[in-house]
Amino acid sequence: MGFIREQIIKPLTRSKGWRKKSREHKKVFYFCCSCGREKGLETHHIKDFSTNPEAELDEKNFITLCDKSTRCHLSTGHLANWKSINPTVVYDSIAFLIKVSKRRGLKAEKRADLVSKVSFAIDYYKDIINPGEHDLT
Repeated sequence: MGFIREQIIKPLTRSKGWRKKSREHKKVFYFCCSCGREKGLETHHIKDFSTNPEAELDEKNFITLCDKSTRCHLSTGHLANWKSINPTVVYDSIAFLIKVSKRRGLKAEKRADLVSKVSFAIDYYKDIINPGEHDLT
């Protein structure tokens, strides 16, 4: 189903500019906002585009998540069920990235890289994350 879904069904349901917008977004967000990984990335819609078609090509509606088997796209973006939508995907992703950056045993260079990614993501999504509602420090 993976190949059929990705190569046949998705292209038929996406608007013409989707691939270009997705590529452009991944140039800016070159890492998974949930784990910091830089390979196997997918552009995920924060607000599901099937119920918000006007937001399909809105860059502020994108978040980058990795997509290897049960990685972040499925687990964080869809709550482990492709039919599910996670309304707090931005908060959940950044909160997990913070935890990853504080993991024991990380080399200083890797920790600094993750902290930089956390700062970038928080700054980029500051309008989505309500500081009074969530503490991401």
